[in-house]
Amino acid sequence: MKKAILTAAVIVFATFLSAQSITVTSPNGGESWVHNSSHNITWTASDINAGTYVITLLKGGAPVGTIASGIPADQFAFDWTVGTSNVPFPGAAANYRIQVQVQGGATLDFSDGPFTITEESSSGLRPAGEIHTFPPRPPFTKATQPPLEFHATPNLQVSELTYDYQNKRFEARVKNIGSASFNGRFRWEWYTCCGSRTAYKDIPPSQAAQLNSARGMPFTFDCSPPLHECSMQAIFSIEPVTDQGTRLNRSELEKDLPRYEHTQFLMSDRHVMLRFLNGSVHLNANQGHTITRDNAYDSNANFTTATFRVVAGIRNCGGEAGRFDQWPALGLYWSVHHWPSNTYTLQPNRFVTSNHIQSPLAPGQGISITRVLTLPIRSGRYELRFHMGSNHREHPLSSFYIRFADELIH
Repeated sequence: MKKAILTAAVIVFATFLSAQSITVTSPNGGESWVHNSSHNITWTASDINAGTYVITLLKGGAPVGTIASGIPADQFAFDWTVGTSNVPFPGAAANYRIQVQVQGGATLDFSDGPFTITEESSSGLRPAGEIHTFPPRPPFTKATQPPLEFHATPNLQVSELTYDYQNKRFEARVKNIGSASFNGRFRWEWYTCCGSRTAYKDIPPSQAAQLNSARGMPFTFDCSPPLHECSMQAIFSIEPVTDQGTRLNRSELEKDLPRYEHTQFLMSDRHVMLRFLNGSVHLNANQGHTITRDNAYDSNANFTTATFRVVAGIRNCGGEAGRFDQWPALGLYWSVHHWPSNTYTLQPNRFVTSNHIQSPLAPGQGISITRVLTLPIRSGRYELRFHMGSNHREHPLSSFYIRFADELIH
């Protein structure tokens, strides 16, 4: 391959012609929408001129259902009646978000903050989270009950929230910090990025002492989270009711928890660097770069292909130090897809192999991996994709766009 240097200066910040983006504008956090009421879901878009959108309802970070799909690229609003047949009423809660995505593509955005869905006040339904109460016992008389017991009440609170990375298990503890023992039942809920779970727990008198102890009563939720992040949000809540039918205050604990696996290698800050002979360009996720004569790169004799280097930062998000080949089922894959020909210029390949990791990496430690990429110089757009998992189709991490200026296309 013959090397040809095109005269120019280094372009660090280029015009990203293909930087598609979506911005959800409503709901964007703090709204309260009532079941069976109608609201406009709105968004803005940049550089999206074709295709369709799909709108998804998220609860606690997990998809609940598809609100609408096939929305034209020039439409930026959708009138949604909360709890319609597309997404039946998902239950009253305060941790919903809306996600708008290019259908079949990687470009998406979701609400900056959570919004609330509530039940209709006149529907006759019980408020969200209310549980069936036990039939009340016959009331005590003042003659048989000490006067102070009228003011003694239990008070259950979530006191601790942790994640056991070795056993892939969440744990929460519930303590009674009130002035009376608790006998009854409560409804508890988990919300995490790997799912949600709801159940009822009866507390007989034999377990009341455990609630009263300094450590409280433990609750666990087994979960094997996905691999494309190093942290997760977990929410644990309880809604207690005594066996006399008295509802107590709801207690909830929300916490960002570290999520660890053995030596996970993930994209560092989700950006890559394109390195040419006379400089380099940094790209964030979903950004693009147009190669012009100002960039220098290796080319063949007929200037039909261009060769440059792709540099990606990876880091160990694992809870234990180790080599990559200690967990051979996990890998970082990359591919290059051309549009509009809809063909792979680079078939999915493993970006990181065991020979790249010559020494153990401690948690949080990272390195840079450089790979050479050769592309045919032609019109259209190349999409550089990265995936994390046991095969190249799992857990897409980032994508970047590359095109050649018209002056370079023969």
